[in-house]
Amino acid sequence: ELEDSQLLQGIASRVLSPGMQKRVMLLSPVSYCLEMLRESITGCQRPDPNSEKSVEMFLYQFYALLKADGYNVALLSGKGLLEKLLDTLEPFFASVSERCITCCRLVCHIAEVLMQYQLSSSELRKLFLRLQCQRVHLERLPLFLHSVGRVHFSSMQPSAFVEFNHSRPVPSLSLAEMLTVPYCLPWGTSPRSLALWFHVSKYPLQASFHLLSAFTGELFLQVWACACSGDITIRLCSDLQLTFDQRESSEHAVTFGSVFVPGKWQHMVISVAPYKMQMVWKVLLVINGQDTLHYSLVLPKFSSLTPEHQYLLGGGAVSPHTSDHHLRLVKAEHTRLQWKLASFYVLPGIKNPSLASILYELGPDCPPTNTVAMEKVRVGSHFASPSYITKDMAIISKPPVQEEEMKLLTQQPFVAYSAHDSTSMHVITSSVQSSREESTGAAPVSTVHHLQWVFSANLVKRPQLLTVLHTALGIDQLIYLYAKLVGEDSPELVQQKALSLLQMATQHSLLAAIEFDQLGGMYLLQQVLRTPKAAVGKRVLDVLLTWCCGVDRKKVKSVPLLEHVLLDWRIWGKAPGDTWESLLWQLEQLLSLDVPSNLESFHRANAVVKILLTSKERLLEGLPSLPPNIAMHFVRLLECLVGTPPNLQILQCFCDHLLVSDINELKLVNSLSKTELSMSIYGGHQTSSLNRKSHSSSSLGEMVPSTPLSPLPQ
Repeated sequence: ELEDSQLLQGIASRVLSPGMQKRVMLLSPVSYCLEMLRESITGCQRPDPNSEKSVEMFLYQFYALLKADGYNVALLSGKGLLEKLLDTLEPFFASVSERCITCCRLVCHIAEVLMQYQLSSSELRKLFLRLQCQRVHLERLPLFLHSVGRVHFSSMQPSAFVEFNHSRPVPSLSLAEMLTVPYCLPWGTSPRSLALWFHVSKYPLQASFHLLSAFTGELFLQVWACACSGDITIRLCSDLQLTFDQRESSEHAVTFGSVFVPGKWQHMVISVAPYKMQMVWKVLLVINGQDTLHYSLVLPKFSSLTPEHQYLLGGGAVSPHTSDHHLRLVKAEHTRLQWKLASFYVLPGIKNPSLASILYELGPDCPPTNTVAMEKVRVGSHFASPSYITKDMAIISKPPVQEEEMKLLTQQPFVAYSAHDSTSMHVITSSVQSSREESTGAAPVSTVHHLQWVFSANLVKRPQLLTVLHTALGIDQLIYLYAKLVGEDSPELVQQKALSLLQMATQHSLLAAIEFDQLGGMYLLQQVLRTPKAAVGKRVLDVLLTWCCGVDRKKVKSVPLLEHVLLDWRIWGKAPGDTWESLLWQLEQLLSLDVPSNLESFHRANAVVKILLTSKERLLEGLPSLPPNIAMHFVRLLECLVGTPPNLQILQCFCDHLLVSDINELKLVNSLSKTELSMSIYGGHQTSSLNRKSHSSSSLGEMVPSTPLSPLPQ
């Protein structure tokens, strides 16, 4: 057993450097202290008061050490220290003493700090298992997981990337500092596109990073990014240009001002194609799947000495101000130039900007080879009608993506690199399956080409919490965690954090969203929310609205959530009145916005039928009538859904609902064809569906009693 004085003295003398008392200089003393701690606890069935006090002192000091300097977190994370700590303190998680509970709370704080930098699958699985021993630990699990996951979710940081570091800007680049990617696809005269996830750090001086140079045999294209203003410059060159002046403007180059935000991860798609004459090329630039710009550039004549077909990445930042005086003037003498590359794809020509939006929706860790994920994005309602700005700043609707365009993107040859795939940087070239391969079911041919590594590039693997949650635990475990917390009647804040964690995990990765659908996650979520112990206050409502409509609450992104959760009266009937009223008010705002896809999403969710059935089903189950304020919101929703001019199918639905006098005739309303109703409004089938036979007045009259109907209640 360790005495308090010995433990604190060991921490001060072995871990902290003399004089600073903040920064860890070596990893081995920390591991030695953990080994001493393990030996003092090993063999104890239950901790005694002396060991509990010593462990508490150690954990307090270790937590203070991590919070003192970010360098300590970078040094100690990913070294298995958290896993050793969990193994050592296993008896503490089963103990009910106050000091042991405090020790477990400190372990959660330590895990939260380490997770923000790096986390392994084994550590997360072990932590998930340890904290389910007692309810007090279980309720702490979603709190700190949500705290870490929220940061990773907002930053869209990939799990692996290549980091290019340079000490200062230079007047011209060096070819020896560029990563060389071999060009191995015979594009011919077809259009071609480049897509990449990148991150440019903010720099106080006007310095332009060289992102890439692409030579395909027909043109030499260069892409530059300004680390100060967020400008992107695209240049068609006659040969490799090693210098750059941002003020330069000619018929061969164009600068798009402030199109990306320095210091954040961005997605960029550049597509070039000859326009009428081979000397004029159309350039398409799409940032984050939204901001789209067109421009025409003149192709210069090639020089006699052209390099081999290849792509060049990195190489440094060019600035006209490179003197020490300028660097001191803007206080940049100690600021490093840095940009990061997560993925890089050379694809067939993208003529439709909506394809660029699909690539952005895939996220930084999902390659375009996943056709299931791409199809999920294409058919999703949140991708119905985006718009973009042309050179003349006119708002134009993007055309929908057709099947032929998807096949062009998924079946044509392409070059792909993702730092997430392997510890070594490589380029994969896939070819199209031949007719013989399609008949035999053989996989497409793939070849690997390794890049020439340079000292300015550094491969960084930093798995994010939401990615590790999906790969190590799975979406089913997150659903189970939320259901277990609801079953334990946990506070609303704890339930809200667990639900928000599930929401972020499914929206962070399309692969996780696909798994959620395959598990029937929306049905499971609906059943959990219907239970009496499920909290449905304003915190939970805020999570569900963010899941369905995004943070801005402007566009429906999840039709199943709208249909099975937000329009389910059995969930919101047990909520406080102001919560249900707030939900209905938000739904009214969605329909009042000038977003055509919102109305289509409500019809696809069978909103009219679900609203009309609410009052009937409540009366059938012996519940009181709807409160007047809730009923008025329902009337306003129906007013928005009926349209102008009114849709005939919806009017027939109203008549069927109002003419049913007996509650036992609810089966009549239930027999309404939801599919027919939704098809008549969504997808342009209104004209054809009007001629179909529905609940007509004649068939309805046969089921209505001959006696006069009783007056409707006030």
